[in-house]
Amino acid sequence: MWWARRVVIVRRFARFWNAFDPRVQVPQSGVFGPAYRRNPVHIYTAEEISDLLEAAADLQPDWSLRPASYRTLIGLLACTGLRISEALHLQIDDFYADAGILMIRRSKGGQSRCVPIQASVVNALNDYRRSRHKHHPQTQSSAFFLSKKGRPISYAAAREAFRS
Repeated sequence: MWWARRVVIVRRFARFWNAFDPRVQVPQSGVFGPAYRRNPVHIYTAEEISDLLEAAADLQPDWSLRPASYRTLIGLLACTGLRISEALHLQIDDFYADAGILMIRRSKGGQSRCVPIQASVVNALNDYRRSRHKHHPQTQSSAFFLSKKGRPISYAAAREAFRS
């Protein structure tokens, strides 16, 4: 949280001035609450991942691209360890099937990197790409993962699908 760092700076500044003027009050540590709150990380078991993949395949409407999009997205996240934002920002041109590589652009900290992927992942991504083209042959979007309407999947939509 951006304000937690500022609280630390304010406390240091107050301690500095307190050395010159004892009337300056130094806020107690923790007076503004914990400096950083983070939910504990959950590592999914193989069984949980399998259940998620099954549930994604059952998403409605079953005639649309939606089940394939989320099944492939969840499988990719499980196989590669990508961040959800990295996967959602993938473009068609970021997938190099012949080399077995995904190019991750503008990741955390603005860095880019290449992620090697196994042959099974290449096959799954190729299958999804064919399905994507079949459902949305005229799409103007270069996003790899598309919604049922042919637009890039948003983080909010992915979160909602994951919850359901």
